[in-house]
Amino acid sequence: MSAPPGMPIPTEILEALESSTAIQTICNNYWSSIQTWIPMLSQKRLIEKVAHFNTSTDAGLALLLLCMKLTSSGHQDGALYRLAKDFFARVEAAGIVSMQVLQAGILIAVYELGHAIFPAAYLSISHAASLGIMLGLHDRKNATQMFKEPDTWTEREEERRTWWGVVILDR
Repeated sequence: MSAPPGMPIPTEILEALESSTAIQTICNNYWSSIQTWIPMLSQKRLIEKVAHFNTSTDAGLALLLLCMKLTSSGHQDGALYRLAKDFFARVEAAGIVSMQVLQAGILIAVYELGHAIFPAAYLSISHAASLGIMLGLHDRKNATQMFKEPDTWTEREEERRTWWGVVILDR
């Protein structure tokens, strides 16, 4: 369930992600902070995706990594926040809908809640819920599914945890 290829990643996003070494640091910081209390990302799957990251067209992964950097930085960064919000809107405007985009939306909401950015946090949470419902995560048996069933238990568990992330934030 990945984003369709084709949307070029803007230079400012690649500059914010810096390098493959910096991406590994982003992942490590995320695992030791945000992942401990909202464990929606599969570390194994993310490591695989990062290893095959196409920096010219994998906009969904670039967005997710940018949002991981935003939430795990430990301090308020207005420029990075605006960059993440803008890129999120651009990815959606390009018609990219994926689990990574939903996860990025959840992380934006987490950042907004953590930094008391209201009412944007409430709007981001409701937007994440709408994306999750559109993907059919709220009811795998009866809701129309936008994507095929996950191939592995790990993918299915990541979907469940992502939906629970939405539910927890909404509460």
